[in-house]
Amino acid sequence: MVHFNMSSISNNPNLCWASADDFLVQSLILSMMNENFTELLTFLKAHRCGELVINSDDVLSESVIVAVSESSEIIFQTLETTPKCQNLRKYPNVAFVVGLDKHKEQVRLEGFAEELKGEDRETLKILYFSFFPNGRLRDQWPGITYFRVRPRWARYSNFLTDRIVEFNERYFAQNPASGF
Repeated sequence: MVHFNMSSISNNPNLCWASADDFLVQSLILSMMNENFTELLTFLKAHRCGELVINSDDVLSESVIVAVSESSEIIFQTLETTPKCQNLRKYPNVAFVVGLDKHKEQVRLEGFAEELKGEDRETLKILYFSFFPNGRLRDQWPGITYFRVRPRWARYSNFLTDRIVEFNERYFAQNPASGF
């Protein structure tokens, strides 16, 4: 089993001091993590429907159709009158799960959902429409709103190869292009 865990790598005190050899090791590890992150993004973009789990005892999970930004942000639209919207406004800590199809691959993200407003909303709507052109029609509906989930933690799992790659909050913070 191959298991990369950014928390064990980035919290390792032996990787915090910088001799030339250690710098090369750190660079190699980060390069591997970035390659794995690209694989995670590719998988997410190929699987645009997933399960949104809202962190609350009294709320059921919701299926959502999503767009995925280059920085791994999950973007989706919903109506303000739906339970999904109401629950996200109340309980913004969420998980998003996609995959586990015939290829036995899965991505799980945990993050914070925020309702988009202003310039962010307009910018990310363009991204959403690039994935779902018919979203422009729904955009005209009264009460349509958009959410973004910024990941704080992610795991890509391939159960055929026993490969698991995790990305923690520190990875997302150190790699601004990853969406934190």
